Amino acid sequence: KDDMFVEEAVNNLNKLIETTGAKIVIISQWRRTMSLGKIKQVFEIAEFEHIDSILDTYEHFAGENSKGDDIESFLTPIDDLENYVIIDDCEGNYTSDWQKLHLVTPDPGKGFTQEDLTKAIQILNEQEQ
Repeated sequence: KDDMFVEEAVNNLNKLIETTGAKIVIISQWRRTMSLGKIKQVFEIAEFEHIDSILDTYEHFAGENSKGDDIESFLTPIDDLENYVIIDDCEGNYTSDWQKLHLVTPDPGKGFTQEDLTKAIQILNEQEQ
């Protein structure tokens, strides 16, 4: 098992996919140094059970503090998007109010906790207005 992930965080991410059917797009610094296949391998080693839910990485890279811009660019052309959640341990990457409504910010020392999971499920279950 890989020490890169906290076991509780992986279990909670598994629960998120099982509960909501969510799909994952990686918009992370990892996409600069790892292929989608390598990222999937890392998740698989960490015992993430829903590798097929990792759909893509977003190749455009706006810069160090521009993940919010990257996410906006990725989401804009998607017509049938029902809802989304952003999971990022750095809230400072997001300046728009609408993105903050979709943001869960895990503590980097704890990972994706039960509290984060609950918030992510609530966000995904909300109907877009």
